[in-house]
Amino acid sequence: MNYKEAALIAVKLLSIRSYSTFELRKKLVQKGVSEDICEIIVDEFLEKKYLNDNEYFAGRIRYYLKQKKSPSYIRDKCLKIGKDLSYEEIENYYSEINENKDDHIQYHIDKKLRSLKNDLDEFKKKEKIMRTLISKGYREFNIDKYLK
Repeated sequence: MNYKEAALIAVKLLSIRSYSTFELRKKLVQKGVSEDICEIIVDEFLEKKYLNDNEYFAGRIRYYLKQKKSPSYIRDKCLKIGKDLSYEEIENYYSEINENKDDHIQYHIDKKLRSLKNDLDEFKKKEKIMRTLISKGYREFNIDKYLK
């Protein structure tokens, strides 16, 4: 496949949705574009600002935070699409969108409490809530702090 055909494929892909440079390279290779041509296209698109990893990942992180996803979940998702973020970098976005991790944990606890049967004892409730939070990617929390 020549450069012109590959560039057209890349433009079509980007017209549908945003991609990180890692994702675009991967997608182009899947479409049969050589690694060398992929590099040329990605470099050109970065130069022309068709691709911007910083904006792309900032948008993804804000989206996940608004969906009340945990920092661990966000970090794992970003690793899958080519960005190794620290937890501190993710934490910085909480203040940017005026939210915090405690509110997210409380949201998941309240949601789980609404679905639990009232006849469960406190230990069983705590156990179920802890399993829910762990499954959502929250690793560090003191459940007693959040239970009202």
